[in-house]
Amino acid sequence: MHRSLGWTRHRPARVVILLFAVMAMSIADLIMTLTYATSVGMVELNPLARAMMSGSTRELVVWKLATVLLGTGILFFIRRTRGGEFGAWVCALVLGALTCHWINYNREASLLTRELHIVSQADDIGFVQMTTR
Repeated sequence: MHRSLGWTRHRPARVVILLFAVMAMSIADLIMTLTYATSVGMVELNPLARAMMSGSTRELVVWKLATVLLGTGILFFIRRTRGGEFGAWVCALVLGALTCHWINYNREASLLTRELHIVSQADDIGFVQMTTR
């Protein structure tokens, strides 16, 4: 059997595995976001995410789950294509980098108490603190 045929034959399984990883990392991101945003607050540089965080935690959870399910659903339906696999790899790598960011943030968060207080007082920074409603 030609080597590339085996690679292509296993593509749907690779994509499904990547999509499960994307969903798991997305849920972890949501948990970390809610943990910090509803306690000490955090700087959110993404204006769309910051706008979503101005609402309730329920709205943020629904928005995050809806976007992740839509994106992974699209990639699942095109999982047999080269583009579907490429998209799954890109999502997995981006969320892997975000997970590494959260790991570092968690390690350093206790050292940032003073800085978080200063940033929370500034108007031009994307500081967000949510209430659990």
